[in-house]
Amino acid sequence: FSLGLLLIGFVPECSSFALQHVHVPRRSKAKAFWQRTYTPARISITSTSTSTMLSAGTSTNTNFELELAYLQDRFNLSEPDISKLQKRILFCPETDRIQASLDGLQHYLGVTENELRKMVLTQPSIICAGFDNTIEPTLDRIQSFLRISQPELRKMVRTHPSIISFKFDSNIKPTLIAVQDRLTLSNEELRRMVIRMPSIITYNFETNILVTLNALQDRLTLSNEELRKMMLRNPQIIGLSYENNIFPTLEKLQRHYHFSNEELKRISVWLPSILGFNFDTKIQPTLTAVQTHLHLSNDEIKHLF
Repeated sequence: FSLGLLLIGFVPECSSFALQHVHVPRRSKAKAFWQRTYTPARISITSTSTSTMLSAGTSTNTNFELELAYLQDRFNLSEPDISKLQKRILFCPETDRIQASLDGLQHYLGVTENELRKMVLTQPSIICAGFDNTIEPTLDRIQSFLRISQPELRKMVRTHPSIISFKFDSNIKPTLIAVQDRLTLSNEELRRMVIRMPSIITYNFETNILVTLNALQDRLTLSNEELRKMMLRNPQIIGLSYENNIFPTLEKLQRHYHFSNEELKRISVWLPSILGFNFDTKIQPTLTAVQTHLHLSNDEIKHLF
């Protein structure tokens, strides 16, 4: 039954059908901006707020409107999309360099135009990063340090483009080394962890990761090996806030189902993904649906774990 419950995935909308079926047991040279042919812009790119910023002299960029026109044309941007980008573009380099960076990144990763568009809208700062002196060196160092393949790197950056904004030597490498040391990970374990949870690269170890790991270990009285196994099984835990996510879930789970500390520890080590679910909106509704359908008491529901 436990396996069946896992397959349900703690989704509140447990259908009767689902419950009935629970079973027991590299880069190219970019063309210069003026060599590119544009289609007429379909949206006015000079909003009142943009005009105000320009007239106030806050922009260091004299080609602001040209850059917006280039991005709008290349990515077929809507007005809300333009609004996301315009403040960032105020302090970007000139348009030919933006194009060179985007073309370089696209060719380096082998992403489609639509994938590049999503990356830009997710992390607008990448349009201002120089490819030769920022993007390429960072990605090269990440790939070399973690010994990941090109497809693995492409997936990491495509889904977490903010990685590009971090410096390898001063941000990324110290975080990775600290995580590896704290959890006693082999190089291969670290590689697999980052592939599964690329955003680890963007966290500060001392103020984010270490705080979560220490608090979780103390709350559940975990050994270093138990903590290590939990993180390898579900590295997404590293990205959770202990105070806002993990602690409330543990407290409510224990209080509602009267788990002992040892039982709570056993559940968390066996099923660490439960720590990432909200008790009120995910865990309790699902278990209540199971209880109702199978006529289980709270004591009986405990045995599902």
